[in-house]
Amino acid sequence: MASARKANENSAAGDRIPQEVVGSLPVGATSWRCVKRQGNGWKQCHGEAPGGVIVSEWPLSEFSLASVRELWGGGTYKLTWMGQRPDGTQAPVGQGRPFGLKPNPGEEPATPAAAAVPGLAALATGGGNELQTFMALMKITADEQEARHRRDMERQ
Repeated sequence: MASARKANENSAAGDRIPQEVVGSLPVGATSWRCVKRQGNGWKQCHGEAPGGVIVSEWPLSEFSLASVRELWGGGTYKLTWMGQRPDGTQAPVGQGRPFGLKPNPGEEPATPAAAAVPGLAALATGGGNELQTFMALMKITADEQEARHRRDMERQ
């Protein structure tokens, strides 16, 4: 009986999810996670639940392209469909295909890396102080490594 109810819920959710855009909804999916393309990688999307709790997984009933755009703006996204294992733990049951969303009206487009780093645009066009640019890039790399280290330490 429970599996029939799950199949009906999954079917109803599948009717609301634009599968031609995000890919097919796998059997057993009960929730979704989202990553957004940033630079050369993907960044986990988070939201805030009541009480100020940060969440990274939502029920299928809360999925829509409009909600993704509202929460995280325009960009390229990829979904992971989540479901329950027999032991009751959540696990990925499938991947959606990457899809793009145009920015919200009035949303500022992402700042290109060349504009964000002083001297990088000049170096890219053949001018500027190469040492200044090199030092700026080293600082960015060091900051990213420090942030990654802090995240790793928080997980332990």
